[in-house]
Amino acid sequence: EEPKMTVAETKSLKMVRLRGRLATEIVDTEQSYVKSMASLVSLFVTPLRQDLEKRKEKAMLSQLELDKLFGNIEMILETNKRFLAAVSERIQNVSPKDITVGDVFVEYSQSFALVYSNFASDFSPSYSQDLGSSLEKKEFARFCEKQLKAGSDLSSIGSVLIMPIQRIPRYKMLLQEIQKNTEPAHPDAALLTKAIECISDVATGMNTARAASDHQSKLAELSAELTNFKIDSNPNASRTFVKEGHFQVSSGTAFQRPYRFLLFSDFLVVCEQDASVG
Repeated sequence: EEPKMTVAETKSLKMVRLRGRLATEIVDTEQSYVKSMASLVSLFVTPLRQDLEKRKEKAMLSQLELDKLFGNIEMILETNKRFLAAVSERIQNVSPKDITVGDVFVEYSQSFALVYSNFASDFSPSYSQDLGSSLEKKEFARFCEKQLKAGSDLSSIGSVLIMPIQRIPRYKMLLQEIQKNTEPAHPDAALLTKAIECISDVATGMNTARAASDHQSKLAELSAELTNFKIDSNPNASRTFVKEGHFQVSSGTAFQRPYRFLLFSDFLVVCEQDASVG
């Protein structure tokens, strides 16, 4: 009869098994992610770029529209292909108790910071509206319908385009789960702490890039709405938009003139508003 394991031994074995499953989940979800990115590039991005190069102004989408929709998705695909190969190697023919993955994330964190921050910066908060506007073009709509049927793993372009925004937070969650099931003396323990720190920095950089991009878009939008007044939307400028509102000024009669105020970090704009505008 085999000796019974102690409570501590049972807990340790459970943690080892869970670490193994979580490491496998990282690889499995990464394979699915890379497959979706590869399908997006091969079925949509590459043919659309080729169409633009060949047909110029008669192409289905302009360069601006392509950049708005797809950003640097090809760079993300190539980066994550390499990452997938590296992290897959760590769990092949390795006992769950000996698996280490933290240093792989640390190694790729700088590459992630570069490509994902760029994507986040280009990723418009109104990307679904941009996609919808593009789909109003009949030729592009037919092209998308045809390509989606060819790519059985894609349900829609929009569902794949949002994946890079979601992927980095997913890494952090998986790393934190592995850390919870890693003994302090395990070789991966310190590496996981560093990996979570690095991936958190990548996520922060993405949020900062998106906020800066959204802010510059807002400044450009406001500048376009104003007559005889331009707002410097230079991304290097320190000016930030705070809030806007409306008020009315009475001239002592029943008539009230509508005004709009725009508050920035360094000045206030008060503009007369067309009374016909609600």
